[in-house]
Amino acid sequence: MTKTIDSLSINDLFWVQIKEHLISFRFKGIPIDTHFTIGFDERSPDINLHITKNTADPTNKPKITIVTIDKTLLKQDINSLALKLLNKILQPFDINEYKSKYDYNLGFISFENLQYTNSVSITEQGLIDSFKDISEIKNKTRLKIKGDFENRLETFAKSEKLQSEIFDNIVELTEEFTTLVDGGMIISEDNTVQVIRFNDKWFTLRTDLKPIDFVTLLVNSDLAKLLFYKTKRALVIVKNSNTFDDTRQHNKPIRLVRQQSQEKNQV
Repeated sequence: MTKTIDSLSINDLFWVQIKEHLISFRFKGIPIDTHFTIGFDERSPDINLHITKNTADPTNKPKITIVTIDKTLLKQDINSLALKLLNKILQPFDINEYKSKYDYNLGFISFENLQYTNSVSITEQGLIDSFKDISEIKNKTRLKIKGDFENRLETFAKSEKLQSEIFDNIVELTEEFTTLVDGGMIISEDNTVQVIRFNDKWFTLRTDLKPIDFVTLLVNSDLAKLLFYKTKRALVIVKNSNTFDDTRQHNKPIRLVRQQSQEKNQV
């Protein structure tokens, strides 16, 4: 039976592992033997974020849990959190003003339509060909890419075959839609804009967001700053520790609860 890739690393830029009970990740700037984990083991009523350092004894690793939240509480608020997330990452796009600016000489590539064209198979095979000599699969589930990843990706994206296939799918930008939601690219003579449409409302993705902007979806800004301070301090402590006992006294997570006052400093 073919196993699914559950671990991906690209040079020293980032590493992520996804399993049934956790998501672990590491990115450039933190020690190579240290990583974050979002744990949601079914044996626990909580979801937690913790920092761990790999050691010779996997049963006694340095570990500091930053924050915990009851799964039931999070499930109750998942819809409102999703709406807050959309409001945070999307910004309105004035489609009429944009049409006027380019004298209505615009094209549109729908991501929804692209998935039913040859572009999908071309993209998949192109990525395989571009990275096969710098990729390695270990233990059948761990994919590692070591080498000139950025230039390879840029070369692939600019390849004549891929661009030809994509531009063959440019259609006229109209006001008649067959779906309620769609995403894609608006093409002009000198620019390309990625957009998302909900009914007849258009949006673009914000590119100026910082990690703290997402944390404040759950908590107020003061608590968000406290969590970031606790995280930075935990990274230093874990880095200089060798066992869990070295971190035990610091392993005091902040528990998020809902306040009756509905203030934003709690879920």
